[in-house]
Amino acid sequence: MIAQSSRTAYSDLKELPSNNLYDRQDAVYRCLKRYPGMSSNEVARTLTRENIQNEVKWVVSSKDVCSRMNELLTDGRVRISGSKTDRKTGRTVRSYEVVE
Repeated sequence: MIAQSSRTAYSDLKELPSNNLYDRQDAVYRCLKRYPGMSSNEVARTLTRENIQNEVKWVVSSKDVCSRMNELLTDGRVRISGSKTDRKTGRTVRSYEVVE
């Protein structure tokens, strides 16, 4: 059984211009490559900001990014680089970096 939150996150990602899973992963990967050490919340905020500037109707939630991040971790393209405190939520979160 698939959780409702997973279905919601997946349907929210369909707003990306290309509905290809690899394009969504690539958007997260490119963001981490440009800004290493970001958390999934920061990646979501950065992608949303870039989409608004490019007039793309895609508001990215941290749930969207967490799913893509887990896929990239499983593939070995990204690794956990440490932890830090999220400035907006005040919680301790993982930071990620691209494996070269």
